[in-house]
Amino acid sequence: MSFCSMKTNTLKLSLQFLTAAGLATITACGGGGTIAGVEGTGGSQQGDVSGFGSIIVNGQRIDVSNAEIVINGVASSEAELKVGHIVTVETAADGSARRVTANRQVDGPLESVDLALGTAQALNQPIRVTATTRYENTNFSSNDDSSRGELNPADNDLIAVSGFIDADGVLVATLFRRSSQSYNRSSSVFDVDGSVSQLNTTTNEFMLGDLTVSYSSSNVIGELAEGVNVEVVGMQAEENGPLNASSVTTLPAASDNNGDPVSLTGYVSEAGNELQFTVNGVSVDASTAMRRDNSSEMLMRNSFVRVVGNRREDGGITAREFTLVPASSASYHGNAVINDGGDVQLYGITAETSLSTIYQDNSPTALRSFNADSINSGDKLNVAGYFDRNNQFVASLVERLPMSSSDSVRGTVMSCRPTANSAMIGNVVINVDSNTKYRDQQGNQRPSMESFCSEAMELTATATGTTTGLELNAILIKLSR
Repeated sequence: MSFCSMKTNTLKLSLQFLTAAGLATITACGGGGTIAGVEGTGGSQQGDVSGFGSIIVNGQRIDVSNAEIVINGVASSEAELKVGHIVTVETAADGSARRVTANRQVDGPLESVDLALGTAQALNQPIRVTATTRYENTNFSSNDDSSRGELNPADNDLIAVSGFIDADGVLVATLFRRSSQSYNRSSSVFDVDGSVSQLNTTTNEFMLGDLTVSYSSSNVIGELAEGVNVEVVGMQAEENGPLNASSVTTLPAASDNNGDPVSLTGYVSEAGNELQFTVNGVSVDASTAMRRDNSSEMLMRNSFVRVVGNRREDGGITAREFTLVPASSASYHGNAVINDGGDVQLYGITAETSLSTIYQDNSPTALRSFNADSINSGDKLNVAGYFDRNNQFVASLVERLPMSSSDSVRGTVMSCRPTANSAMIGNVVINVDSNTKYRDQQGNQRPSMESFCSEAMELTATATGTTTGLELNAILIKLSR
C-alpha cells in the first residue's frame, strides 16, 4: 500500500504567518473525473452527494441526465437532490447513471437535543451532527435564525435526517432538516430505515436500534430476517413507544455482478488492519489498494472511509483505492482574498481540495454547481477540514455564506496567553480585549481570560469576531464540541 502523489484540484489558502519550519504543501489525493473502471459493464456507487454537475458521489462525477431519480420512494428530478443526500447510484457501462435512489434514514419527532454536544434523538435513534452536516430550516445552534427558532422537543419538531450509521449505531447526519410545521402524534406518519435485529415472528416485532417496531398490521414487502435492511413507515402513539408499522419494505442488497465497479462510503464497523475491514456490512479487501489521503490517522473501527473497487462473487469489494476522511478539526469563516497567483486565501491558510470535498452555496447567489472556480475575491466562506501528517490543511467542506455572516475560527486551542491578550486557535492568532466574553463547554460564562485559559488548552474552541489581516479580534470565545 502507498500514499498517492497525484495532483488534485485545489483551493489554496496560504499559511503565511506560521513560523513552524518546513511546513509542507503535499497535496492530499482525491478522485477526479468520471467513474474509473466502468468500461464494459455497469456498477453501483453508494455514498453522499457532495456537489453537482451532474452529481458528485464518492469523489466521482456521475452523469444523471438520463437517470430515473427516486427520493424517499417518490419519482423526482435532479433538481430535488441535495448536498448530503445518501444515494445509491446504479450505473451503465459508460459510467452514466441509470437510476439514483435517495432515502432519509430517520423522519420523525425530535425527542431530545443537546446543542453543546451536537446530539439529538428521534424515534429512539441517536443522532450526531458534525462540522460538515448540512441543514435546512435550522442551524442546530443556540442562535438559530430559522423561522421557528431554536430546536426544541417541546415544539413538536419533526426532523428528517440523512446520514451514515457508525459502528456504535449512531446516525451521523449529512443532511439535517426540520419541518416547517410541527407534528401531531395522533395523525403524523413517521419513517425510519435500519437493520433488523431481535426479530420475533410470534409477536410480529423487531428492533431498529433501540426502537421497537410492531408489524402485525403491516404490509411487508420482501422477506424479513436478522440483519436485513428495511424501511419502516408507521405511527408512534407515545414518545419512546413502539412504531406501529403500516408498511415494512426490505431494501435491496447490492445487485452488482462479480467484477463490476463499485464505490462505497461509510464508517468502518470492523477492522483487523488497513488491509481487511468492513463498511456498512460489506467486507473490503484492501491488500492491493492505494490509500489516497495523507492523514496521520490509522484506519480502525469507526474510521470514515470512501472505497473504490470491484464487486467480488461473495458480495464483498476488492478495493483499488480508499480514502480515510478524518473528522473536521478546524473551520474558518471569513472573506476570501485571491492573490496574483489565483490562490484563494482565508486567514492565510492553504487548503487542498478534491472532488470529495463538499461544496455548497448558501449565499443569495445559491449557485447549484458551486465549486472552487466559482469563488470570487471578497466572498464570505466557511471552510472546514483537518490538518494532515505534514500540517497541510485539507478541506472537507467549502461553503459560501451570506456577506452578513460573522467571522469566526474553530479549532484546537494551541496557546492561550492572558498577559498578551491573545491566543492561537486552529493556527490563527486570536486577539482579545476587555470586552471579549468567554464560555465553557456547557455555555456558562467564564469571568476572565485567565479562567478560560485554565481549562482550554488542547480543547476545541470557537472564536467569533472581526478579521484584521490574518488575525481575528474576538468578541466571544467558547469551548465547543
